[in-house]
Amino acid sequence: MYWCTSVQPQEKILPQVIEKILMQRKRCSILNQSVQELEKWDDRLWTFSSKSFLAHGNDVKDDFPKDHPIWITQSCLNQNDSYYGILTGYVHQNEIDLYSFPCWIWIVKEEDALAFQQATAWVQSKKWTESWIWVYRNQRWEKSVWIKATSEAEL
Repeated sequence: MYWCTSVQPQEKILPQVIEKILMQRKRCSILNQSVQELEKWDDRLWTFSSKSFLAHGNDVKDDFPKDHPIWITQSCLNQNDSYYGILTGYVHQNEIDLYSFPCWIWIVKEEDALAFQQATAWVQSKKWTESWIWVYRNQRWEKSVWIKATSEAEL
């Protein structure tokens, strides 16, 4: 999970996270977006840097998700064989298939307590052995253990 603040907003963090994903030669999907959010991310990924852009597709303008290493979608489905499923806010748990993506990333706003609570409950319900949270402090990102099982009984 990335915990975004006014100093490091989603609009700045998401493109940076996607760049790191592409450096790993992996694919990602930005999930459960309204049409307005989809258009916002579509514009942002084309213009986030004066030196480069992040080529991508979306389910409003494009027909072939598998042609795009970055896919922005209104659904929670893995339509482009992504390794990473990225959520940027609250999603009802019934809409998510845990096994559709090997790795999940939440990029939530500081003020979005509901999304944070949901992410915490979701991770705990899956009984993963470990998960991390990244928080921007002192002008750098710090990684900490977010939720960790302390014994086999918790699994």
